[in-house]
Amino acid sequence: MRMLNFAKRNFKELTRDPLSIIFEIALPLFLLFIFQQFNIPSESFKLENFTPGIILFGFSFITLFSANLVAKDRESSFLIRLGTSPMKSKDYILGYVVSLLPIVLLQVVLFFIVAILLG
Repeated sequence: MRMLNFAKRNFKELTRDPLSIIFEIALPLFLLFIFQQFNIPSESFKLENFTPGIILFGFSFITLFSANLVAKDRESSFLIRLGTSPMKSKDYILGYVVSLLPIVLLQVVLFFIVAILLG
């Protein structure tokens, strides 16, 4: 239960920043559209080969913003205050991981739907 409350807090922190949503969802989708419009003759830039690479590119931004959240928590002494709570180390780790899962699932499903619509 403590882990889920911590994960909810982390999810709210991650989605509160509009810049993170732009870089996690909008930028990779924009790149998917742009590269599909150029009709590059290389096999690696075909849509069925390029979509998984764009998804992994989006994961790098998720990693960046989650690391930024951990650093901000550490800088503001939030993690020190959590250290006095009855949370265990697995609760901390799972709290950060579980908060990323909805964003990751949304990104994967959305990108594959867009790739199917583009052909």
